[in-house]
Amino acid sequence: MNADDALTMPVRGADERCISFGVDVGDYHLNRQQGETWLRVKGEKVLNVKEMPLTGQHNYSNALAALALADAAGLPRPAA
Repeated sequence: MNADDALTMPVRGADERCISFGVDVGDYHLNRQQGETWLRVKGEKVLNVKEMPLTGQHNYSNALAALALADAAGLPRPAA
């Protein structure tokens, strides 16, 4: 679910396996530290956005969604 969009929030208690992504909050989120922006998964740095061929917060949000989906599908991280 997109933690930045309240309309995507599931009904409370409907599915405890829900994975969230968002710019500032969520299991998958962006983190800005010392002038750099990172894609993070539950606090772990995964990718510096400087390594992405696309720029812009909307593209970073899409990357977070894709990463969450790939992880949920069990794809190995390098393939994601």
